Amino acid sequence: MTKLPADLENRTRKPSEKKVALAEARRSTFRDPSAYQPDPDLVDAMRVALLLRKPLLVTGEPGTGKTDLGRYLAWKCGFLFFQFDSKSTSVARDLHYYYD
Repeated sequence: MTKLPADLENRTRKPSEKKVALAEARRSTFRDPSAYQPDPDLVDAMRVALLLRKPLLVTGEPGTGKTDLGRYLAWKCGFLFFQFDSKSTSVARDLHYYYD
């Protein structure tokens, strides 16, 4: 494993107290997941999917909050959130890193 530079090492195992400045261009795309309020039926569906350890397929028109739901669920569960924008030509292998 690559060793981190000394100034990036966290020897205390405590979260940093420093605030990280987000680039101005990214501020408009970042949304606070704590403000998201899912529908009670959707909360039940998420609980069942988590309990059964099965995926939850969320469909809908653009702008209905599917990505916000994923961001909220990752935030509530303490997971990292990765976004992949799919399209009609996307296939499963597009999720894997590859190079020429």
